[in-house]
Amino acid sequence: MDPETRFNREFVVDIDAATVGISSRRWKFIASADATAERAAEIMREFRFDTLPIVGVRGSAEEYFHTVKWNHYSDVKRSPITKLDRVPFMTPLKDMIQKFVVESRNFYFLDNEDSVVGLISIANLNCRQVKVYLYSLLSELEIKLGDLLGAIAQSQNYSL
Repeated sequence: MDPETRFNREFVVDIDAATVGISSRRWKFIASADATAERAAEIMREFRFDTLPIVGVRGSAEEYFHTVKWNHYSDVKRSPITKLDRVPFMTPLKDMIQKFVVESRNFYFLDNEDSVVGLISIANLNCRQVKVYLYSLLSELEIKLGDLLGAIAQSQNYSL
């Protein structure tokens, strides 16, 4: 890697879905052999999860349980992980937030080529990394507003 590229970055705070989400190596899951709706609902209620991956004998997730209504654990549904449920793990945070809003989704599985490698949900947006990202955007906005007010004041011959 050319070190010069690290000096010419537009954004200093560079956060992607993998930074915010949870790795499949660390997530809570249910084994396919134990994958009943009742058992899944127990786990989801206990840990307050709305999405619970089902991991098969090969160690990969191809299905998942999810609440029909977010934060209501009385009705859970089993679904396959489709292409619509997946985003690349390196998706920038800005694009991830936009996908949550535009597609009215609360979670996505993170993939790397053909493998599911993690999970991100709107609950993950409450982490420290997202707060740092938002703070950097607010700071940038404050600087630009200051520059704009300074330019307006200068054009009107006002002193601030």
